[in-house]
Amino acid sequence: MRKQRSALTKKQQIILGIITIVATLIASMTALLIVATKPYIDAEKQVIAIAESKADIRTVSEFDIYHGLETYYGLLGKTSKGEKLALIVSKDSGVVDIYKQSDGISKSVAEKAAKAYGAKKISYVHLGKYKKTPIWEVKSGTKYFLVDFISGQVIKVEGL
Repeated sequence: MRKQRSALTKKQQIILGIITIVATLIASMTALLIVATKPYIDAEKQVIAIAESKADIRTVSEFDIYHGLETYYGLLGKTSKGEKLALIVSKDSGVVDIYKQSDGISKSVAEKAAKAYGAKKISYVHLGKYKKTPIWEVKSGTKYFLVDFISGQVIKVEGL
């Protein structure tokens, strides 16, 4: 005689159902995360290639996307000779502006300038361009402080 397999108990069915739902959610979230980060990763790769060819950048220390009047990509890096450069690339025109980092202010100096204008907790600091001026965009709460990369002066405060 053959032995019959027993059916899953109600408790086992519920546990199996929960495991299936959780696995599906994890797979969906992972796929969504990959899709959501792809444009950022693609832009970063493109700007790094530009930095390597136009400015001899060999080591990248930071990549930012600034969305202001236009979208700009900001990149900090070192050349093969060890010179620290900042590049700002226009998403639309592809124009590349190259600055020596020593000719501008650091992120921490930009944060201090924004705090002098009332910034509290800093969410992020991105390199970008406002009109024709290279800037650090310092986000604090619902405000954006645009700090001139060269002079260190706050040139505009936006937000609520």
